[in-house]
Amino acid sequence: MKKASLKIVFLNFMTPALIFLCFVWLMPLLNSFAISYLNYSSYQNYQGWLLSDITLYIIPIILLSLYLTNKIKKTIIWESPKLLSILLSLLVVVLDFVLTTVINKVFPIPVANNQRLILSTLNNSSILGIQLELLAITFLGPIFEELMCRGLLMNFYFRESKYGFDVIFSAIIFSLLHQHQNLTVLLPYFIFGLLLGLLYRFTGKLQYTMLAHIFVNTLIAWPYIQDNVIIFL
Repeated sequence: MKKASLKIVFLNFMTPALIFLCFVWLMPLLNSFAISYLNYSSYQNYQGWLLSDITLYIIPIILLSLYLTNKIKKTIIWESPKLLSILLSLLVVVLDFVLTTVINKVFPIPVANNQRLILSTLNNSSILGIQLELLAITFLGPIFEELMCRGLLMNFYFRESKYGFDVIFSAIIFSLLHQHQNLTVLLPYFIFGLLLGLLYRFTGKLQYTMLAHIFVNTLIAWPYIQDNVIIFL
């Protein structure tokens, strides 16, 4: 009986944590190794983007989707779209921008390191590099992060806690994934994570948190999308 209990604890607690750490730490490490030490001369100037999209987003998205579908009895990713849930997703987008604006008015928040890196990349990349980065920012990234933070964390840690620990925990990890230079810079990400967590608690489906996340990232990246979408098409 004790062995069975330990096995259940490992499968339900340790395995999701190991999967999370693997995607957060190991995949970028492998990607950096590939970019640094493998010679892709035919992909010169943008091989890093191709590798990043494949290793950091597409493969984890597929694996996470399969894992969550297999481990959780009810589907948490997709349902026939419901108007109320879509409206709640749009409400999260509006609330996020309103709260972020208010926070910046009260005490200006410096630009996060990851935002600086993204802006630098968009300003200094080839056209294909910019397009791939925009694809990652507006589509692949939000899907990956929702599978990780809302799908994996909220379904295996403090699940449906009456005190909202699942929402708070996922929001903390979500903010740390984006920024860790100081607590002030973490705040907008933490608030957005809370809103997405609450949205998931209300809807029970990741498609709506993905939708809200995609909307927010697309609006932020819109100036670059306008400049590159014609070439992309």
